[in-house]
Amino acid sequence: MDIKDYFNVLWRRKWIVILTTAAALVVAIVGTRIVKPTYEASTTLRVATSAGGTLGATAANVANQLVNTAAQIAASRPMLDQLMTRLNLKNEPGIASTVIPQTELIKITVSYSDPRTAAKIANTLGEMLIARSNELYTGGNISSLDVLGTQVAQYKADLDQTRAAYGILVALTPPAPDRVAAALDALQLKDRNYEALLSQYNNALLQQQVRSNMITVVEAAVPPDSPTAPQATYNYLIGLVLGLFFGIVLAFLVESFDPTLYTTRQVEKVA
Repeated sequence: MDIKDYFNVLWRRKWIVILTTAAALVVAIVGTRIVKPTYEASTTLRVATSAGGTLGATAANVANQLVNTAAQIAASRPMLDQLMTRLNLKNEPGIASTVIPQTELIKITVSYSDPRTAAKIANTLGEMLIARSNELYTGGNISSLDVLGTQVAQYKADLDQTRAAYGILVALTPPAPDRVAAALDALQLKDRNYEALLSQYNNALLQQQVRSNMITVVEAAVPPDSPTAPQATYNYLIGLVLGLFFGIVLAFLVESFDPTLYTTRQVEKVA
């Protein structure tokens, strides 16, 4: 068979091709309209790991691990469960958290059936991650600030007791110069130790305040205007192409089982 014969077959079986294509297109249209639409909303966060200045090789590696850890936590099951409880969600959203290469940015993408809810979920998830940012540095354990705070309180109580004892010795009658001098030395030593410890505590407090702002929102999520799925135009095109393909295949299949002779060449071959 040459090209003309192929076209003749298609022309004789054109209704098979047309009906098959139309049927596939109808299935694509109906299927697309039946599927519940899905909307995607994204929020972008920054994990400011280099806030203290230029990072060395080791520090840069730690910083990359920190950004990736934050991304993993954002899409973790505990965060999802907490999110569903907080927003009273009936259906579980789709959450994808990715690190933008060569940056400190994390993009959190949420898929949901309602555009406004999708944006709200993404923004709420960002807020939850920011609230948990300090755990990224402490690993959820007792922080150095808590330890220093306890030590400062203990040193302050001990210093107050020493100061009170020194006051009592100074007020003694008759005076006890040796005891007063020893008490003064002890008081001055404890006062210096307390000031040094208090300075460490204030530095740790400052670091924690800086860390509490390490994760910030760069771009908040907004409700999308159109769904990401199903993609109607794409589905219709696929339905049209597949319908046309199977229609052509079916046309030639029917032609192969048809004993009717349509052309002089076919008659000559039989003869």
